[in-house]
Amino acid sequence: MSATAGTAPFSLLAISDRVGLRRAAPRRSLPAWARTLAAAGVPALLLREKDLPDRAVHCLARTLRRRLPAPGRLLVSGRADIALAAGADGVHLPADGVPTAALRRRFAGALLVGRSTHTLDDVSAAAEAGASYVTFGPVFASPGKGEPTGLDRLAAACGAVGQCVPRVAGPGQGRDGRGPVHVGAPIRDAAGWRPHRARASP
Repeated sequence: MSATAGTAPFSLLAISDRVGLRRAAPRRSLPAWARTLAAAGVPALLLREKDLPDRAVHCLARTLRRRLPAPGRLLVSGRADIALAAGADGVHLPADGVPTAALRRRFAGALLVGRSTHTLDDVSAAAEAGASYVTFGPVFASPGKGEPTGLDRLAAACGAVGQCVPRVAGPGQGRDGRGPVHVGAPIRDAAGWRPHRARASP
């Protein structure tokens, strides 16, 4: 969900999950998956591997940067320093992470600054702080992600700032895990984790 005036920086955000990828496609590495995303025209990838040490995240980010060349956007979860060092395009902050405004002041023009949101108040706060975009959700039930927000609150969040990157069980998937998301709001963008089922609904 774009939190600022104008066009959102991307219309689809793929989110890495190397453990899930290994289960779904044991012979495919995360860099190979990123290369497939780039070939398919996926415009952005968020590196989100919280269990890895800093050095490994940096190394992986540099590798992904080569696999996802411009105009593809690469973001790193929670670490602006690693994003800068690896040549990534931005950082994605958790809902309880470093204040958006502080990073915008420090890195304006150098990094996209995105944020996860789970409530309408979160969305408003991120917009006021100048976030480049926000994700909102989870829209549907997703393991370890808390109570789903549902389509009504997603519609309200989209109405508040105009463009949406809903956090769903998989990119553009509906409640049954197969169909696209449809809601009465200007949802233009999508984000999701399931790398082996990456598809989106316009």
